[in-house]
Amino acid sequence: MKIEEFLKNTNLDNSLLIGYYGGGNFGDELLLEVLLHFLKKGNFKDVKVMYLSYVSFDNYHKRVEGIKVVDIRSKLNFIYEFVKSRNIVIGGGGIWGLDFNRNVFVLSLLIFFARSIFLKKVYLVGIGYYKSTTRIGNLAAFLVGKSSNLIIARDAETFNNFKNICRETYLDQDIAFLLPGLSRDDYTDDLLKLENKFNINSKTVFITIRRFQKKHQNKYQKLIKELIKKNNGLYFVLMLLEAGSVYEDGIVAMNEIRNECHNVFIADYEYNPVALYYFFKKHRDDLLIISPQFHGQLVAHLAGVKFLPVGYDNKNFELFKILNVKKYYNINQLTLQDLQSFVDNY
Repeated sequence: MKIEEFLKNTNLDNSLLIGYYGGGNFGDELLLEVLLHFLKKGNFKDVKVMYLSYVSFDNYHKRVEGIKVVDIRSKLNFIYEFVKSRNIVIGGGGIWGLDFNRNVFVLSLLIFFARSIFLKKVYLVGIGYYKSTTRIGNLAAFLVGKSSNLIIARDAETFNNFKNICRETYLDQDIAFLLPGLSRDDYTDDLLKLENKFNINSKTVFITIRRFQKKHQNKYQKLIKELIKKNNGLYFVLMLLEAGSVYEDGIVAMNEIRNECHNVFIADYEYNPVALYYFFKKHRDDLLIISPQFHGQLVAHLAGVKFLPVGYDNKNFELFKILNVKKYYNINQLTLQDLQSFVDNY
């Protein structure tokens, strides 16, 4: 069972779609935008999307007729839609991994109750589960696996972790691999916004900043700053793949770098995620991308842009296997020399 086959052949009428949508994170908003495209294509009825609404839905997505956006911060709304829905669909993300947190544990319990008490159908689509998670993360994943009617794993490690828990576990890839199937014409206005913002007309190094949890701190940001200072003849774009309103410390950090380096342009994430894919694709011959984010790397690959394969979690390393990347870097061992070598081979 592949994701596209599932979306085409499964009756998803009266479904509740859940993910970390609305938090202003590029990867999660990208997954949602791709899913919205296929839900529209399937002409499903009474579909609800739970959205955190830390950011404006309309800044990041195209509205789809018949799909209702519900603010998950309203507990009453969430409970109402949860009880009313026939299907629960978890749409993508490396949920049970190094980034596992309390919210994911609560979500895992909800999924368990959805099946065991409310007798709903539960589908995990393009999901990630890694050995890098915690003991509680493993427990949460076990409960979810036992509660699921069907699981579509996005990589081999996830498949192996779930297959002994849920018989209906299948191997495919991340939902974002379906990105090339979306029409560029639907994102013309969004692409124009990026063209006006970045104005790429020469060789440019795109670098993304990530918010790392305390349990996996590293020297990535320090190394990036050193790289930019050392190469004052190159043009850099330093970008959050997260809304600045959500990750204010990231904005502060980027401003500090810009104040010391005049060859850098900074930006946060405030646009439709599919537009960035088409922007990368249009300027692929002039771009080089350094990004530790899973979906930053995947979008670069799909757009044909050379990127530095640096990973901080198993999900990155599983992606590199899928992409047949032979040489990659663990972010904890990354050096300035590694970055410089990558830039020098532009």
